[in-house]
Amino acid sequence: MDGGIASQMLMYLEGQYYARQAIVLYDTSWYKRCGKDMDGRFDRIFELVEMFPHIEFRSINSTKRRFYKSFFKYSAAKGFLPRKINRTTYFDGYFELPPTEFDRLFSMCFRRENLSRIARSIPSTPNVKNVAVHVRRGDLANRESRWYKAVPLTYFINALNYVKGAYENIIVWLFSDEPDWVEKYLCPRIDVPANIVRGNKAYEDLILISECDIVIASQGSFGSWGGQLNGNCILITPSSSLPVGFAVQKLQTLPNSELSS
Repeated sequence: MDGGIASQMLMYLEGQYYARQAIVLYDTSWYKRCGKDMDGRFDRIFELVEMFPHIEFRSINSTKRRFYKSFFKYSAAKGFLPRKINRTTYFDGYFELPPTEFDRLFSMCFRRENLSRIARSIPSTPNVKNVAVHVRRGDLANRESRWYKAVPLTYFINALNYVKGAYENIIVWLFSDEPDWVEKYLCPRIDVPANIVRGNKAYEDLILISECDIVIASQGSFGSWGGQLNGNCILITPSSSLPVGFAVQKLQTLPNSELSS
């Protein structure tokens, strides 16, 4: 496991993909060896068990880690997770889950009622929609890659204009790893009540995002997974294939019968 809280959640699900056929252990040693983003600016802290204090989680010890990594490594270059594993396997890197499996495992493993209790919360006001805006800066601020295409400031403006046109009363909650940038460049363009959320751990921001009615996500998984945690909200994501530059979808929680199938 490595990276921020969204990466930790993904890798946890990758392990749970095999929970029915194998003993699953997680290697968190990266957080002691490195624990930084791709530019070395921001700390990456292992927070998964803080966010989900009752989650089933078993770590691997250093002796087994070195042995398994040396003799049973499965490289991310292959790009996908095999449906079955026939021997001890050490998965190293980022893999993709089948979409149906991702949705099922996410809803089964990451239930809102199992989230950690945090000191802050998003206030609920009658006839008012809370809008979470996640602005990912840091090591992805100017990055163009296969996985993450940096989104311009106009994306957030256009998405907010769409929300203002669709709902009469909204309150905006701004989340970012660079809140000063948000205050300088985005806040002057927002003409509705807006609040910059500061001083939280990453997983605390993710929990607060999950409490909002509408989520405007940045590049990466963080904002989108906040919407996914909510289960029933409007999720807006960047889309270079659409003229408006964003896509809108209504998330719905899977029925219990589908979670266990």
